[in-house]
Amino acid sequence: MSESNPLLSHLVDAAATGAQGEGEEKVDFITAMERLDIQSVFDIVRQPKGLFCQRLAELSDADGELAYDNALCYAVQIARLYREEQVTADSPRPPAQRSGIRALVEIGPSYPNLFRERWDEFCKVGALAAVDSPVAYLSTLYRLATTQLEAENTGDASKKIRLDIRRPDIKTLLIDQQATFKPLPMLDIANTVLSRGIERYLSGTPAAGTPLYRLFSQRYYPFSFPYSLAQHQCVLGLAGKKLLLGEINYLISPQLPVVGGNNYGRGQQHPTVAQQLFAGLSVEQYGLLTRVSPFSTYYISHSQLVDGWQGPSVSNLHLFESRYTGYLLPIQPEVKHANPEAHEIVTTGGPMSTQVTLAFSKSGAGDKDIVLSFGVRRVTQSENYALNRHSPPSANQPACAHIQYQPADNAGAALPVSPGYQTTFEMLVALGTDNGTLLLEKQRFTLTLDEAYVLNGAEQEFFRTYYGLEVMTLNTASLSDLDTFMARSELNAEQVEALLSQRSQRPRLSANCPSLNPSANGGQFKLPYPHASHYGACYVNGVGSDRFDGASAAAQDRDRFDNSMGLQENREQGRTYWSITKTSLNRFDRLQRMIRLQRWMNIPFAELDTLVVSAIRGCGENNLDMALNGDVMRVLGLFRYFSSHYTVSPEEFAAFFHHLSPYSTGERTPLFDQVFNSPSLFDTPFVLDQQTFDLSSEALADQKTAYQLCAGLGVQFTEGSLLQLANITIRYVGPLNRSLAIVSSLYRQARIARMFGLSIEDYCALLDLLGGAAYQGNLATGRFRVTGSTPDIADVLMHMDWAVTWLKDGKRTVGEVRRLLGRDPYEFLPPQTLLERLNRLATELTPALVAPSDLERLNLPTKDDNGADIAWRTLLGTRLLSDQGLVISVYPEFLEDTAAQAIYRTLAQILQPLHLSAEVEARVQEQLGECLVSGHARQLQLLEGLLQDTLGLPRALAACVIQWCGESTHGLLSLVLTAPGQNWPSQVLDTALAERFQALLRHAAAARYLGINERALQTFLSEPTWLGLPSRSTELTLASLYYLERYCQLVDMLGKPEAEWLGYLALANSPAQIRETNALPAATNESVNTALARLLNWQPGEVKTFCDTLPDGRATQWVQVEWLYRCQQVCQATGLGAGSVLLSTSLLSYSNTPSWVPLGEALMAVSR
Repeated sequence: MSESNPLLSHLVDAAATGAQGEGEEKVDFITAMERLDIQSVFDIVRQPKGLFCQRLAELSDADGELAYDNALCYAVQIARLYREEQVTADSPRPPAQRSGIRALVEIGPSYPNLFRERWDEFCKVGALAAVDSPVAYLSTLYRLATTQLEAENTGDASKKIRLDIRRPDIKTLLIDQQATFKPLPMLDIANTVLSRGIERYLSGTPAAGTPLYRLFSQRYYPFSFPYSLAQHQCVLGLAGKKLLLGEINYLISPQLPVVGGNNYGRGQQHPTVAQQLFAGLSVEQYGLLTRVSPFSTYYISHSQLVDGWQGPSVSNLHLFESRYTGYLLPIQPEVKHANPEAHEIVTTGGPMSTQVTLAFSKSGAGDKDIVLSFGVRRVTQSENYALNRHSPPSANQPACAHIQYQPADNAGAALPVSPGYQTTFEMLVALGTDNGTLLLEKQRFTLTLDEAYVLNGAEQEFFRTYYGLEVMTLNTASLSDLDTFMARSELNAEQVEALLSQRSQRPRLSANCPSLNPSANGGQFKLPYPHASHYGACYVNGVGSDRFDGASAAAQDRDRFDNSMGLQENREQGRTYWSITKTSLNRFDRLQRMIRLQRWMNIPFAELDTLVVSAIRGCGENNLDMALNGDVMRVLGLFRYFSSHYTVSPEEFAAFFHHLSPYSTGERTPLFDQVFNSPSLFDTPFVLDQQTFDLSSEALADQKTAYQLCAGLGVQFTEGSLLQLANITIRYVGPLNRSLAIVSSLYRQARIARMFGLSIEDYCALLDLLGGAAYQGNLATGRFRVTGSTPDIADVLMHMDWAVTWLKDGKRTVGEVRRLLGRDPYEFLPPQTLLERLNRLATELTPALVAPSDLERLNLPTKDDNGADIAWRTLLGTRLLSDQGLVISVYPEFLEDTAAQAIYRTLAQILQPLHLSAEVEARVQEQLGECLVSGHARQLQLLEGLLQDTLGLPRALAACVIQWCGESTHGLLSLVLTAPGQNWPSQVLDTALAERFQALLRHAAAARYLGINERALQTFLSEPTWLGLPSRSTELTLASLYYLERYCQLVDMLGKPEAEWLGYLALANSPAQIRETNALPAATNESVNTALARLLNWQPGEVKTFCDTLPDGRATQWVQVEWLYRCQQVCQATGLGAGSVLLSTSLLSYSNTPSWVPLGEALMAVSR
């Protein structure tokens, strides 16, 4: 060192730098410099003085401060000499050759003459080697971090995460133009660093070489997994378009709610799929939440069977009243026999037990049939009742299941320990009602003849996969430890309290919802309701746990009474720690599902639990084990959809499917009190005292209840508001009383109406328009469908969402649509005005009739060529001319047909049987036809004038409107002439006549509302299937009104001549022409699709992709054309092609991951 850089040896006195002893392991100054990798004085002054002294003191006793000061002095001198050398000329510069006038004078001193800059040693601006370049800046930062910051003696050195660990790529980074100046997103750098770190970690493991994103989607621990890149791309890509996963299914639904049924949202998948996709969960996340739990509710060992096993109470099912419950043992293979039978509720019988023969099995061995005594007993009592008998009421003593082995039931034999033998079966908790048996929950039992149950392979793998630890037996004390649980779940203490609804988050019941259950005060246990299993942590507590933490019998009875998980402080060997009580294998499964779901949905635990449990209750008997099934995922998805389009909170939305929540946690006010008692507008609050009330009564108590309901629900005490909701509730829920079920039904209907911005009257009218009484019943009860494919509450909400959006876009009201459809009585013309107009019509009608004299003036032959008499009036009266002189209307048979052509054609058919010469027949047809056509025109003009004068309907539309109404010119005018008791002019209007003309006026108003012209209306009346209606259906319905409206809107928006649109429909519906030209279907569809693409201003390939999904391979109906237009709008809004849009509608919540990849890549491509 001193030979290569002797300056370092002069920094301190060499005699004073020797080692002071071997024990201290000190070295001289020069050796210390070598160990510190210091090559020059510049390496010394590049670091702070204190840091240099500290590092030197660790190796040598040399004076570090003196060495640093001397090094700084030398470095300054060297730098100064270098700068002087750089700019000082070595020798005088020869004078330059000058010419001209400048050669006459001597040039004075100048910078170039005094200094010689070596420009070839300087850098260009922005060069990598410049001292002010990014490279120099980053190099300085790197040295600062590695030589100073990391070397500082602060904190625990073992806990420092050094730069070489954080960014091991920096020291090997190639510095070039691209690496220096090309901008890189921070996320790309983070992904690269993390990916390399993970790959190093996985090297040598079975997962080595697995693509990282596939690995992320297959891992379930830590709780930040699983992660699906493709699904995340889909969510982010659609979020940029303000869309949710599944929303496209509804936007391009081939069928809309106008046709009824449950096909809205059904493209390639059932509508429920789209509702589940709204939740925004990946395939792996959905599978994690909904897959069947591997665990039973209870595990009972050999010793427990011998001593007698008693489970927890069913107090979580009875909060507001004490009800008679029993257990049912369904018929199942493991249950060989039950005495007495226990698969139905019974109401008689004294104290007794049910003897049940169970088949215990073991792999590779024969079954063992063992008889066990099953019964129901009270928490602190020892007397059994039959399993399926109504448990008798007992104050503060809810029922528990009891199972025990009795030698007397097994020929006096003791129960031997038989390793490996076990059986699994299910029992149901049921409630007997007047209408039959109501099932409340399902419990799964696993009984083993071992002394201790050992988890099977699937159960052990669960804890390895989801918690990252080994659990072999029922002993889960390690995971129950709160510190361990928080570390595994990544929760803090406050979040655990919210998860379990304990301590600061303990549930509270509104004082205005008193419970009539005698157990509600907690009885001898002093554990008053509500418990966490009633609110806040219902899902995670599930249907119970038999892992009682109490050591004494009294403590275990307390755990049976309040069986919800809790937090307990423990002291052991002078150490205080907390643990979770009353856990079980099944509950740990529920806990991890709820924790993950809360993170993915970003809803507070208590509100999320309310939403989930309300959905479970709404499933009824379809979800007795309280699982996160498909319907629960539908509710979560629907909440995300409606909360993004409307204003609704989780608990408000939860009340759509079950009860209005009377609970709260922390400092929150229960939703019930928020609705009815905040602020307090009456002298006493609205209390659910279970008493009946009558809205028609004048009693003060009933009147007060009515006004309290009005104030809370935001409705009026009128027939069209509160009374209408009450009638629906009475019809589908039950008699009115101040109970949670009745009030929740009223709240549900009123809140849904308010969410959609509808009055109660419009809300009921819209439901009736869409689906009638069935839809009203769905929303009144809030239940999901049990079987079949009829719409349930979730589907009805989506149907209403579509209808409300359609009404808002068209700036119309529900009442207007109902009046046009004739669903509500309405007078389009006041009766007096209509009477006056009909008086005028009757006056004008007489001259317009075809009188007998008109026929006589034609000089028609009275006999045919055979001499037979011809009674022209009688002959025409069968099909063309009535006795009153009215020309019988003949509707055109063909699209291009006219009324005159139809009359001439019918006349030719009448004349054909007559024996007339061709010349005479032609003359008769011409004269008679002209007379009839003229008469028909005169009579039609009367109705044209009436419609034009009253509603402003163009005369050209009158004939089509009359046909649309299902009437005819002669039929209406004949009624005017023959109305009973109607003598013109009249002062009284006949009821039947008024109804017929009001119907005509309604259709005329609809035509005016649509703005449709005569040709289009005549086309769709002649060919209703072209519109998308059943053959020969011309009735004005919600479907026909919507389709005609969309036709008029699109023709106007797209700017193409209407003749081209009608021509397209004619082209697409001309199979006869196709057969005549022997055209291939594929070639025909290609030409038709190309024509449609031109009309839509779209690419033919995109149109073909969508049309290939249609039955004929082309759009033959206007409803299909309108569907294609909606598909085009979605493609333009999202930037996706037709194939990608169709792919998005084919995905399922449980589709395999590769199915999502193309859609995710397409969305990312269009998002750039």
